[in-house]
Amino acid sequence: QGHLWMVNKTPGSATWDLASRSHQLWKTLVQSIEEQGLDPMVELDWKQSGSLLIGRTNAESDMLKGRVNYYVRLVVFLPNDCQLDAYRTVAYIEKTNRSFASKGRYTEFYDDPVKCFIRSNSNGEVKVVQTSKNTIHSKKAVIVAVGCWTGSLIHDLFRNSGMDLHVPVMPREMRLSLRNALVFALIGAVEAMTPRLF
Repeated sequence: QGHLWMVNKTPGSATWDLASRSHQLWKTLVQSIEEQGLDPMVELDWKQSGSLLIGRTNAESDMLKGRVNYYVRLVVFLPNDCQLDAYRTVAYIEKTNRSFASKGRYTEFYDDPVKCFIRSNSNGEVKVVQTSKNTIHSKKAVIVAVGCWTGSLIHDLFRNSGMDLHVPVMPREMRLSLRNALVFALIGAVEAMTPRLF
């Protein structure tokens, strides 16, 4: 399950514009699916369902309590948060992308992790992606799009490059999970409560 959350972003922060653009691109994809006469719920398990944040520890709960007023002001915005089924979404994107394969604009590489980037000696741009099995040359750009793991991947891939890159995107600590059998705590206008683990 994938969540498209804006609620955990702070306007003006390093991730706000990136998340806003991502959110808009997902909505554009949904609109495109609808224009093809398809149902985004069927294709992606797309749901515009809003968000519920949970404090699993006292520290998380304290952080949420400190932000309650901020979140209450954003209530108008929260209903736009969405979720989708990651497996259905990837299957849909792969199916769509495969139509570009005959034009030489799409190739799939599975179970072939990136080992490093090779930069141009003349301008420093990344021109080659070296994987365990392939050497992939870039014509225009290399895009790293691994969601919340982008920051750690970029850090690892550029570790010995002499460049200090910081991408302020990371996995969220507070995520919804059925596996953890949480009693959900609501964030109200007055307080945020801590859920209790069974």
